[in-house]
Amino acid sequence: MLRAYISENVEQGFIRPSSSSTGAPILFVKKKDGGLFLCVEYHKLNSFTRKNRYPVPPMNQLVTIFNGSTIFSKIDVRGAYNLLRTKEGDENLTAFRPKYGSYEYLVIPFGLTNPPV
Repeated sequence: MLRAYISENVEQGFIRPSSSSTGAPILFVKKKDGGLFLCVEYHKLNSFTRKNRYPVPPMNQLVTIFNGSTIFSKIDVRGAYNLLRTKEGDENLTAFRPKYGSYEYLVIPFGLTNPPV
């Protein structure tokens, strides 16, 4: 499973081999459907990141904001996430170390606080 994930993501241009001296550990989390989801443990990196807070307004403010609007849209955030490229030069910050070497994301991975875009 891990080899398939790495192979598929290298092929799609989402990750590449890394020469970073550090790397986050990885683990698999079981999904509701029984499958596995790869998680990169970015807690240590996130502890150094300044957190921007953009709270969702209360419902009464949202109603006022959208009053009179007739067209609404939604986006597939999960699918669109792989379209956001990591800021050039900051790819090494996203490095992770499976047992098959070291890799870094070229797109924004899930789990980062205020990712470098």
